[in-house]
Amino acid sequence: MSCKYINSHFKKLEQTMEDKDMISKGVEALTENHDIMNNRAYALEKSNDELIQVINGKDEEINNLRDAITELIEQLHMADGGPKYVPAKGDAVDNALADYLNSNKDAAKYRVLFIRESEGVYQFGSKKIYIKIEGDKVLST
Repeated sequence: MSCKYINSHFKKLEQTMEDKDMISKGVEALTENHDIMNNRAYALEKSNDELIQVINGKDEEINNLRDAITELIEQLHMADGGPKYVPAKGDAVDNALADYLNSNKDAAKYRVLFIRESEGVYQFGSKKIYIKIEGDKVLST
């Protein structure tokens, strides 16, 4: 065997070892990035779970407040023969609803269930309803 042959193979061996070291460093960097991303994903998932718990708590709080408001309104209704539905100023739909609820003896028991959210949009118990005026008729959906 000649020295050239040995030197040639030695250089190939050195290059292969350098390539191996470079690949190993790349794998280490990828593994480190993978671990960082996994930690971030875990933190986001944990944060998401905590936010869902807060939202569920707020939903329960809203339902409890609605129940309390309904109960107070019902107590008012029993105490003085019934409160009148007071419409929002300048809202034709709400005025029409108030006229109906306040003048119709059968509808009076439903006054406490109507909670105005915006023009033509009401919470009726646990349902959302939409009311509009077409001509001289009041329509709900």
